Amino acid sequence: EHRVTIVGERVFASSLEDGLSERAHTDWRRDGQALAQRWRPSELPAPVKQGLLRLMDRLGLNYGAADLLETPDGRHVFLECNPAGEFYWVERAAGHAITRALAEVLAGKAARRRAVAPGGGFDA
Repeated sequence: EHRVTIVGERVFASSLEDGLSERAHTDWRRDGQALAQRWRPSELPAPVKQGLLRLMDRLGLNYGAADLLETPDGRHVFLECNPAGEFYWVERAAGHAITRALAEVLAGKAARRRAVAPGGGFDA
Protein backbone atom coordinates (compact mmCIF):
# COMPACT_ATOMS: atom_id res chain seq x y z
CA GLU A 1 0.00 0.00 0.00
CA HIS A 2 1.34 3.41 -0.98
CA ARG A 3 0.01 6.90 -0.33
CA VAL A 4 1.74 9.45 -2.52
CA THR A 5 1.13 13.11 -1.76
CA ILE A 6 2.09 15.43 -4.61
CA VAL A 7 2.56 19.15 -3.99
CA GLY A 8 3.74 21.23 -6.95
CA GLU A 9 6.87 19.42 -8.12
CA ARG A 10 7.46 17.53 -4.86
CA VAL A 11 6.45 13.91 -4.41
CA PHE A 12 6.09 12.51 -0.88
CA ALA A 13 5.80 8.72 -0.99
CA SER A 14 4.78 6.65 2.02
CA SER A 15 4.01 3.00 2.50
CA LEU A 16 2.60 0.76 5.17
CA GLU A 17 4.72 -1.73 7.02
CA ASP A 18 4.01 -5.36 6.26
CA GLY A 19 1.45 -7.29 8.23
CA LEU A 20 -1.82 -5.46 7.69
CA SER A 21 -4.67 -6.45 9.94
CA GLU A 22 -7.19 -8.95 8.59
CA ARG A 23 -9.76 -6.16 8.47
CA ALA A 24 -7.46 -4.06 6.24
CA HIS A 25 -6.20 -6.90 4.06
CA THR A 26 -8.04 -5.73 0.90
CA ASP A 27 -8.18 -1.99 1.72
CA TRP A 28 -6.11 -0.27 4.43
CA ARG A 29 -8.86 2.33 4.91
CA ARG A 30 -11.08 -0.31 6.53
CA ASP A 31 -8.72 -0.14 9.52
CA GLY A 32 -7.20 3.28 8.83
CA GLN A 33 -7.33 4.56 12.40
CA ALA A 34 -5.35 1.60 13.71
CA LEU A 35 -2.80 1.88 10.88
CA ALA A 36 -2.32 5.67 10.95
CA GLN A 37 1.03 5.52 12.76
CA ARG A 38 2.44 2.66 10.67
CA TRP A 39 3.15 4.69 7.53
CA ARG A 40 6.84 5.13 6.66
CA PRO A 41 8.68 7.15 4.00
CA SER A 42 9.31 5.18 0.84
CA GLU A 43 10.81 5.61 -2.61
CA LEU A 44 8.95 5.08 -5.85
CA PRO A 45 10.61 3.86 -9.03
CA ALA A 46 11.39 6.83 -11.31
CA PRO A 47 8.85 5.77 -14.01
CA VAL A 48 6.04 5.61 -11.42
CA LYS A 49 6.97 9.00 -10.00
CA GLN A 50 7.17 10.58 -13.47
CA GLY A 51 3.84 9.01 -14.43
CA LEU A 52 2.17 10.58 -11.40
CA LEU A 53 3.67 13.98 -12.23
CA ARG A 54 2.41 13.69 -15.83
CA LEU A 55 -1.05 12.84 -14.49
CA MET A 56 -0.99 15.94 -12.30
CA ASP A 57 -0.08 18.03 -15.35
CA ARG A 58 -2.90 16.54 -17.42
CA LEU A 59 -5.38 17.18 -14.60
CA GLY A 60 -4.02 20.67 -13.97
CA LEU A 61 -3.45 19.92 -10.28
CA ASN A 62 -0.85 21.25 -7.87
CA TYR A 63 -2.01 18.94 -5.09
CA GLY A 64 -3.14 15.35 -5.05
CA ALA A 65 -3.16 12.35 -2.73
CA ALA A 66 -2.70 9.21 -4.81
CA ASP A 67 -3.18 5.63 -3.66
CA LEU A 68 -1.26 2.79 -5.27
CA LEU A 69 -0.82 -0.91 -4.62
CA GLU A 70 2.44 -2.75 -5.10
CA THR A 71 2.05 -6.31 -6.34
CA PRO A 72 4.29 -9.13 -5.06
CA ASP A 73 6.28 -8.93 -8.31
CA GLY A 74 6.97 -5.19 -7.76
CA ARG A 75 4.44 -3.64 -10.18
CA HIS A 76 2.72 -0.47 -9.00
CA VAL A 77 -1.03 -0.29 -9.63
CA PHE A 78 -2.69 3.14 -9.59
CA LEU A 79 -6.02 3.28 -7.74
CA GLU A 80 -6.96 6.95 -7.49
CA CYS A 81 -5.78 10.52 -7.02
CA ASN A 82 -7.86 12.65 -4.67
CA PRO A 83 -7.42 16.39 -5.33
CA ALA A 84 -8.54 17.12 -1.76
CA GLY A 85 -7.12 14.06 0.02
CA GLU A 86 -6.09 14.28 3.65
CA PHE A 87 -2.38 14.27 4.42
CA TYR A 88 -1.70 15.27 8.02
CA TRP A 89 -1.79 11.71 9.40
CA VAL A 90 0.79 10.51 6.87
CA GLU A 91 2.89 13.65 7.36
CA ARG A 92 3.07 12.94 11.10
CA ALA A 93 3.76 9.22 10.77
CA ALA A 94 6.26 9.37 7.90
CA GLY A 95 7.88 12.68 8.82
CA HIS A 96 7.22 14.37 5.47
CA ALA A 97 7.16 18.18 5.21
CA ILE A 98 3.87 18.31 3.27
CA THR A 99 2.44 21.32 5.13
CA ARG A 100 5.61 23.31 4.42
CA ALA A 101 5.51 22.31 0.74
CA LEU A 102 1.88 23.44 0.45
CA ALA A 103 2.68 26.77 2.08
CA GLU A 104 5.65 27.31 -0.26
CA VAL A 105 3.56 26.59 -3.37
CA LEU A 106 0.71 28.83 -2.18
CA ALA A 107 3.13 31.65 -1.30
CA GLY A 108 4.86 31.41 -4.68
CA LYS A 109 8.14 30.24 -3.13
CA ALA A 110 8.07 26.85 -4.87
CA ALA A 111 7.30 25.87 -8.45
CA ARG A 112 3.75 25.06 -9.44
CA ARG A 113 2.76 22.42 -12.00
CA ARG A 114 1.68 23.53 -15.46
CA ALA A 115 -1.46 22.10 -17.01
CA VAL A 116 -0.99 20.22 -20.26
CA ALA A 117 -3.70 20.54 -22.90
CA PRO A 118 -5.23 17.24 -24.09
CA GLY A 119 -3.46 17.60 -27.46
CA GLY A 120 -0.07 17.68 -25.73
CA GLY A 121 0.65 21.43 -25.82
CA PHE A 122 0.77 23.67 -22.80
CA ASP A 123 -2.24 25.72 -21.75
CA ALA A 124 -1.67 29.47 -21.65
